[in-house]
Amino acid sequence: MSHYGNQEIARAETALQAGRPYEKSNEGHNQMFDNVKELQEHHNKEFAHGATKKSRGEQLDEQLAEQDREIVQRMDQAHKQSEQAHQHKHKAE
Repeated sequence: MSHYGNQEIARAETALQAGRPYEKSNEGHNQMFDNVKELQEHHNKEFAHGATKKSRGEQLDEQLAEQDREIVQRMDQAHKQSEQAHQHKHKAE
């Protein structure tokens, strides 16, 4: 394999690790937008610099926040059930 071929493989592997496609197809290249804001959003998404994936810390923060919401919801349900049981107990007396 030539030296040039190794460079292409290295670039493709680097692109895969960064989560970006190495070669973009030209399909849909000429697109029309209804307003400038949509064009800017498309341009920012298409030509963004830096990592396009969420960081590991950001993913963990989201998971922990979701777990916290579930725990609070379960605690609220348990509290409501205990209040209802307490009210029924006093009504029965």
